[in-house]
Amino acid sequence: MIREFIQDLRDRNSRGLIVIDHRDITDIISELSSNENILVLTEREDLQEDNIEKLSHNKYIKVLGKEYDHAIIDLTGKYRHLRPNMLCAVAETIRAGGALIILLTDLHKSRLGAYGYRYDRYIKNSFRECESHLIIHNEDIVSKRVIERKLERSFEKLTEDQKNLLNILEEFYNDPNKRVLAISGGRGRGKTFMLGYIAYIIYDKYNVPVIDLVTDELHRSFIDGLKNIARENVEIYKRFIRVGKLTIRILHPSSRTTAPIVLIDEASRVGVSRIRRIIARSFKVIMTLTTFGYEGCGRFFKYYIDDLCKRYGGQLLEFKEPVRYCKDDPLERWINRIFVLDTDKYTPPQISLDWSRIRLKVVNKDLLLRDLEYFRAIVRLLRDAHYRHSPDDIEIILDSDDHILLVYEQDGLPVAACHLRKENATRREVKKAMSGVVLKGLPTITILSRYGTQNVYKLSIWRIHRIAVRVDLQRRGIGSSMLKEIERIAKENNIDLISALFSRNEVAKFWFKNEYILFYISPRFNKVTGEHNIGVMKIISEKGKEIVTPILQDFKRRLVLSASSIYRELDSEILAEGLKSLKVSSPLRLSLSSLQERRLKIFLENFDKYDVEYVQDVVYIKFIEYLLNNDRINISDLDLIVLTCKFLQGKSVKDVAASINVCEDSAKIIIKNVVRRFLSQITV
Repeated sequence: MIREFIQDLRDRNSRGLIVIDHRDITDIISELSSNENILVLTEREDLQEDNIEKLSHNKYIKVLGKEYDHAIIDLTGKYRHLRPNMLCAVAETIRAGGALIILLTDLHKSRLGAYGYRYDRYIKNSFRECESHLIIHNEDIVSKRVIERKLERSFEKLTEDQKNLLNILEEFYNDPNKRVLAISGGRGRGKTFMLGYIAYIIYDKYNVPVIDLVTDELHRSFIDGLKNIARENVEIYKRFIRVGKLTIRILHPSSRTTAPIVLIDEASRVGVSRIRRIIARSFKVIMTLTTFGYEGCGRFFKYYIDDLCKRYGGQLLEFKEPVRYCKDDPLERWINRIFVLDTDKYTPPQISLDWSRIRLKVVNKDLLLRDLEYFRAIVRLLRDAHYRHSPDDIEIILDSDDHILLVYEQDGLPVAACHLRKENATRREVKKAMSGVVLKGLPTITILSRYGTQNVYKLSIWRIHRIAVRVDLQRRGIGSSMLKEIERIAKENNIDLISALFSRNEVAKFWFKNEYILFYISPRFNKVTGEHNIGVMKIISEKGKEIVTPILQDFKRRLVLSASSIYRELDSEILAEGLKSLKVSSPLRLSLSSLQERRLKIFLENFDKYDVEYVQDVVYIKFIEYLLNNDRINISDLDLIVLTCKFLQGKSVKDVAASINVCEDSAKIIIKNVVRRFLSQITV
């Protein structure tokens, strides 16, 4: 049965799905050709065939960048969880004509989910959605389907996308104004292969002897690309590759690069901030990024990279054509559909916004399985709002009782969605967090516990994991309206506070506009977005206010006193708005020396003759005092941003000018007038 099905796949250049139970894995392997390369995920130790690469299930990440004729996921032993991330990663490695084989103990009784029953039903029901599948239960064929047409492979050595990249490479290398070249696309598009291919071209054509490759793991595809064009012996060492006189240094993303030519594989794992630093000290940077597929970087990371290309010169190319398998391959279409990965190809039904017909709905997860298109429309909304996406999100949303879905819908169509996570902790867990343990899935409680407040365990928290509005309906107040409805429901459910953590700093204004309070800024940059992680909250109950207020007071003091060091690179406008949101005082008295008092008096009396730097230290002390000793900020937004940027963070006049969008000469005048207004106000 299996051999016949696989022959059908080969005849059509297709890949397919086989689900089979009541069979030993050795029987499955015996039905596959001995001259084929097979991946097996299993916990068994007795498989020793030469054509098999065996990995335990939790090591599935090691398959990325590799290729196999077939792959078997053995779920008959102790490990029986068909984890979405694992399934997607393995499926992407299979060549055209191959099969993904899932071996179960019993098709009907095996539980494939880790948390509950809904994902198990969802994934089992989806098997028949694959256009090429064979499902066998107890030696009987339950369902069989193979695509009727033969898929065409439209390339021999390189795809049209790859050839296009080579065509622009010479212009890119020789143009001093073009410094960044980014290659995006799904997995299996040959992006990493082309990095190796390009590395040798740059060496051979432009006599570049040393190239840096920034990656957290060297993929075989890169070596294949090198070998494909070099026609020389490729020697691989621990930290570098040698091909003739070419040396490619393999650097971890945290390492410092010094070569003029830098290749970056999987840019989302390196992060925007590191990429910016690499570009700043490099002659040319060529990078890849996966926009969908297994742990795709999402729409917003692609937006960041596109912005870097425009800023530093260069362009973003998209690889659309797969190299391991054919276009419109059934297995790829199945994976993309059930895990809602390829949202770039989806256009939602048009809708004319009518507030009178919009309703908030707390989603009954059991009903989601009856309307899969509705469920997938919600996931698309949430996925597009985030800078990183994981197939595992599907299972978590379906099965975890701690996760809640709320939808704003009009006429049955979702126009906005919110993914909430409940956060509750025991006294013992809070003690662990106070001692430095990170509570998995409880970031808000972990952060609050670090302030040494033991009664954090009394809090009932809703954390907004993601909130999203349809792209074509944004900036119409839908998100703000939805937040108010969520707050109303939170009060009805005795929730103490609502929190949100994010790393796209531009969305901070949305939260501050909706009166959320800043309570956390990470001391380090997020490795994906290159920005600080930010936490905001809205206090819902009196109990929440009583427990959290001392924490906010301490945070405000730490934020103000660390602004010129830890948070110096934070956008001044965001810091100013965050300080404004913290309507608590944290009393601190700082006295000026007699000479500082005299200097201040001289400056005010001879305002036109002295630069602001003459009283930089005095304004710094007075501004800190003002921020910490008052629960409300009563100066204009412009004055607050200028004082925050120039004095609290210690940035330059050029930075101030950029923050308030004026030229440097105008910024100098504005700074001086702001200082006079501020000093006059606090001395009244």
